[in-house]
Amino acid sequence: MVFPQIDPILFKFWIFSIKWYGLSYVLSIAISLYFIERFSLSKKFFLPLQKQHMNSLSIYAIVGIILGGRVGYVIFYRPHWFITRPLMVLNTLEGGMSFHGALIGIGIAILIFCHRYKIPFLYITDLISTVAPIGLFFGRIANFINGELYGRVTNVPWGIIFPNTDGLPRHPSQLYEAGTEGIILLGVMLSFFFKSKLPMRRGALTGVFLIGYSIARMSIEEFREPDLHMGYFMLRLWNDNDLMQITTGQALTLPMLIFGVMLILNRRKNVWNL
Repeated sequence: MVFPQIDPILFKFWIFSIKWYGLSYVLSIAISLYFIERFSLSKKFFLPLQKQHMNSLSIYAIVGIILGGRVGYVIFYRPHWFITRPLMVLNTLEGGMSFHGALIGIGIAILIFCHRYKIPFLYITDLISTVAPIGLFFGRIANFINGELYGRVTNVPWGIIFPNTDGLPRHPSQLYEAGTEGIILLGVMLSFFFKSKLPMRRGALTGVFLIGYSIARMSIEEFREPDLHMGYFMLRLWNDNDLMQITTGQALTLPMLIFGVMLILNRRKNVWNL
């Protein structure tokens, strides 16, 4: 199956243009903030956000996601740019964003926001975690439209020949991630939100999201083509002859899985007061 030619630019007027990727960010943030405000009114949270909180949270979240995503991309995938192309570090127009960087960025932004308004940190992360799969879904769909972050060579019937590749059919791993990290994980988060008592245990929903995302991401990475300039991490197992190959995405996601498990265990023992 040949990749359907989709113009990455949705709309262009003179020197201004709107790209699918940029639109995915706008839709993700707008829809997520709408539901965050509604979910904060739930009796399970006991702490409704005021309008001023939502206005500030939207600014903090946008700055954290964009700066964190871009700087994280350069740190994790293009560290040499700090020396060879320093002006490219903050140039988001040419693409290159990291989910893990965005996660760190929004985490720092939320810490600052919560300190300013005296709101519990894990309360906000629980709200954001519940709707985060919405952004993951739109982001992966945009990756597919751009024909980037494609999968490994395959012989499955639905394999797609992406542009600027070797002409071999590949897994549409972007759609796999949109389905798992987006649709399925959103269903899991909403199920826990509406049908369990987890929202009452601050930090539990954050833990569920981190675990769910980690499982989905690390699994789909087995179908995704590793970045050519990064390759694989080689980990020694029991002896010098046993090696395990993991991708950069899997290596960066493993700490999320561990932290998610720690959050769930912490909610049972109430050790952290965040």
